[in-house]
Amino acid sequence: MKATGWVRRTARLALVGAGAILGMVAAPGGQGWAQGVTDTTYIAAWTISGSQAYAYLGIDKGYYREEGIALKVTRGFGSGDTAKRTGLADGPVFGEADLTSMIKVRAEGVRVKAVGIIADRNPTQLVSLKRYNITKPRDLEGKSIAITAGAIEETYFTPFAQANNLDRSKVTVLTLAPGPKNAAVSTGKVQAALQAITTTWMMVHGKKLEMNVLDLEDHGVPGYGWAIVAREELIERSPGLVRGFLRATYRAFLYQEDHPEEAIDILVRHHPELTDKQAEIYGLKAKASLLFTETARKKGLGWMEEQKVRYTRDLITKAWKLKEVPMQDLYTNAFLPGLFPR
Repeated sequence: MKATGWVRRTARLALVGAGAILGMVAAPGGQGWAQGVTDTTYIAAWTISGSQAYAYLGIDKGYYREEGIALKVTRGFGSGDTAKRTGLADGPVFGEADLTSMIKVRAEGVRVKAVGIIADRNPTQLVSLKRYNITKPRDLEGKSIAITAGAIEETYFTPFAQANNLDRSKVTVLTLAPGPKNAAVSTGKVQAALQAITTTWMMVHGKKLEMNVLDLEDHGVPGYGWAIVAREELIERSPGLVRGFLRATYRAFLYQEDHPEEAIDILVRHHPELTDKQAEIYGLKAKASLLFTETARKKGLGWMEEQKVRYTRDLITKAWKLKEVPMQDLYTNAFLPGLFPR
């Protein structure tokens, strides 16, 4: 692969050891891991929005093609469903799923594993219109809250309640799909909601709503959020494909960081139904804020810390009464490309 301006502007590529160098040598024609092109699917955590612009940018810029990957992006139906579909897939499939949901799926016997992190912080937030004066977790008692089944907030609600001595019997929980949930909390029909930071940014910055926002990361639940996951068999049999996919994906994140408007323009060409470009930019920036952390600057994009993975595992295992999964079955940093933010 030829060195280009994106390398000089935004990243330095760390190659550790001869094995790593050999594993990343480009094949003839620019393919990064093997001859030919492999049709590969990437399943999003939910519907396609600005927070998935990086994948479409990577397609249009040719980053995946340079790695021998012809990528197709499809929508998901919650991180749990994405993790399960990825783990049970027959062919080359990667998924975007929150680590908590993936741990739950793995504990249930599906051999799926995280190969890189996207959300280095818990992306879940408790949001409410300011008029309801919910400024701390226990203010939820006597009020209603909306969550989405199968999404990251459902996974984190129990440990959040436990960490803050919140009496769930005093909270009215409404299970709503993302669209109706967002409308309900925006109009005040429900007093609070647990949702991802990407949605919050679009409400606060896009719709200009005055809201109280509590980060679960800062209220007793500092776990990981979205990760890139893959079937364990795929990881073992096609390590070059995994390396190439991660290199192209984090390369796209780096370019997107300096060119968010261009990334959204590319996304909208693929999905013209996304008519509010500014709202999609807020979603893009919200997700990127969770990736470009101090850990990424020290260890490289996608790096997962053992202590934090263990904390996330133990938290979810206790909350959901799961079978404990060995750490080595949950994640690996072995295929990360060593790309660093500025």
